[in-house]
Amino acid sequence: MRNQKILFFKDRSEFNLYLISLIILFFELICIRWISSNIRYIGFFNNTILIAAFLGIGLGCLLKNRSRDYINYFPYLLFFFVFIL
Repeated sequence: MRNQKILFFKDRSEFNLYLISLIILFFELICIRWISSNIRYIGFFNNTILIAAFLGIGLGCLLKNRSRDYINYFPYLLFFFVFIL
């Protein structure tokens, strides 16, 4: 049971990487579409939102090895982001 394949992945770590990548891409696309539809002037500059999303993803990957866990702040930051917009 320990060596059981999950879908078409070799092990659990590959499945976790796939799942996290899928969630990040989904959240990025939602942010781009939602911000563009709610703020008319940013709708003309979709690349700015895309660059900000890549910057956030990169910073998140860089801060992964820190001793502080930032995942606990995500709901608060998301609420703040939605409230500002």
